[in-house]
Amino acid sequence: KLPVLDGRRRTSSCLAALIRGGKVPSLTEIDVRLVGAQIQECQALALSLASPHAASLRSIDVTFQPAAPDPNMPAKISTFCVSLASPHLNKLQALKVRTIGDVPGLLCLCAGLGSGKLSSLSELT
Repeated sequence: KLPVLDGRRRTSSCLAALIRGGKVPSLTEIDVRLVGAQIQECQALALSLASPHAASLRSIDVTFQPAAPDPNMPAKISTFCVSLASPHLNKLQALKVRTIGDVPGLLCLCAGLGSGKLSSLSELT
């Protein structure tokens, strides 16, 4: 497991590049804080999680809620949730989504989960 990756330090883009490039083929857990992350970083992370190189992941812990209101938060949540429809995450067992905050964010999460691709998911918090 990698240390917690904080979006305020642009580490989510680095993680995305590692996953997308197949550099961490045995990675089973990630803990990403997208607090303060730019929409481009969320897109890069979502694309990497939708890639075949993310197939080893068993647990994703993601935090969204900013300290101050963020008008781009629904777009960031929606972008992340697109990756939940990936067939490459079919072995994911645990998804922890922290401080999603509002109804639009929750609806985005439900849409991503509604794909039915997370067949091994047994823990959702």
